[in-house]
Amino acid sequence: MVRARHRLRGRAAAALAPAEPRHHYRSAITAQRTGEIDRALRALERTVELDPAYGPAWRRLALWRVDTGDVEGARAAVARAMPLLRGVTDAHVVRVRVELLADDAERAVEAAREAFRIDADDPYVRLVLGEALRRAGRSDEAAPHLAAGQNSTPRFTDPWSVDVARLRNRDADLATEGTRLEKEGRFAEALAAFEKVLARRPDDSNMLHRKGAALLGLGRNEDALEHLEAAHRTLPGDYDIALTRVRARRALNRMGDALTAADALAARWPDNVQGRVVVGQLRADAGRLEPARETLRRATRLDPRDTRARIVLGRLLAQNRRFAEAVEVLETGLESAPQAPPLAYYRLLLAAQSYAGLPETRIQATYARAVAAHGDAAQSLLQKR
Repeated sequence: MVRARHRLRGRAAAALAPAEPRHHYRSAITAQRTGEIDRALRALERTVELDPAYGPAWRRLALWRVDTGDVEGARAAVARAMPLLRGVTDAHVVRVRVELLADDAERAVEAAREAFRIDADDPYVRLVLGEALRRAGRSDEAAPHLAAGQNSTPRFTDPWSVDVARLRNRDADLATEGTRLEKEGRFAEALAAFEKVLARRPDDSNMLHRKGAALLGLGRNEDALEHLEAAHRTLPGDYDIALTRVRARRALNRMGDALTAADALAARWPDNVQGRVVVGQLRADAGRLEPARETLRRATRLDPRDTRARIVLGRLLAQNRRFAEAVEVLETGLESAPQAPPLAYYRLLLAAQSYAGLPETRIQATYARAVAAHGDAAQSLLQKR
């Protein structure tokens, strides 16, 4: 799933402004991170076509061509990089990689010595120099360089890559803030945050999902479903997107579609409690009492501590005048819940106990637990039975 989201972000970056080399550069970096080296190379080739004066792009292109075994392509790219990266080691270090790939150890030593002349304190330069000397058969000369560069990594100069990381971090902060606002029920503010991210990454499935959920919270159900369908098409295996998509169809009263989607959800993720609750509620809304009851009972078995499943099941049973069953489900939940259930839970239980004709002492015991858990807020529960 994460890999798919990276792919979308890279493609979205390039789609935003097809003549802007930095967007293609970002697309190349994200593609390379997900192992799509062919797409990364195409994006990088488009980058240098649009801005042939950006040396780090040529250096990166040379390095990636080394990774694909393209010696001549790598040599051509590093030759373009070298005059653009005067005074830094980057192109010389990559040239070492190119010459070692071509099995030309003497040329590799020549390139490594030039890098060492520029920056003798860089441990990675020491490492590539040691490797070139070792491959040239000069093991004694190579040993101190290999020791000095052990476990080092290259420190290439790349301002555009820094920009990519900065934008990625800014978008991540916005997404986190939007998610926090959404959880607090501040859907309009959350929507604004998600839209800022989507302005730069219009095909980001995670942001399409979050925007759809925020729109759902605002009652803009048609718009919500449109965004959720787009996210689901890209990531049909994402559970959270599938679940929110079901909720949107239910909000639009498209019960047939919602049930179909819910049944698919339950089949694909049979042990997910939240999904079972949604499916059970939908089946109940459609008048399918026994399938709904079994779905919700399975949810309570999967996680006996989950009060949401018990509330939905208890309400379903009470609505169908199966008060004793509702009492059994809800009282069992009181003992297994890790903390006091919400006030609505006690209200439902007290009503079920009353309609089931249970002794007043048992009803009063439930009322006492509600008061102990919720204080003054529970005082009116007996009057509302």
